[in-house]
Amino acid sequence: VQIFNAADELVFVVDYDDGGDWPSECDGDGPSLVLASTACPDYNDPNCWIAGPDWGTPGIIEGTVATASTSLGSLKALFR
Repeated sequence: VQIFNAADELVFVVDYDDGGDWPSECDGDGPSLVLASTACPDYNDPNCWIAGPDWGTPGIIEGTVATASTSLGSLKALFR
């Protein structure tokens, strides 16, 4: 999965696999894949991800991303 900003610059990449230790519910027909914590040291680690709501939450920041303890710097890094 690659995410680009408005200037077409790569800002995030993760190598997702719908097998192994990845949340099996997130294989394209139901829950979205949600980052469990911005404190995760390696976003390619399947244990850093959880199954989110069915069909995602378009236009809404997931609660696991934005919390009271999330620093402004962390949010800026996610939404460049």
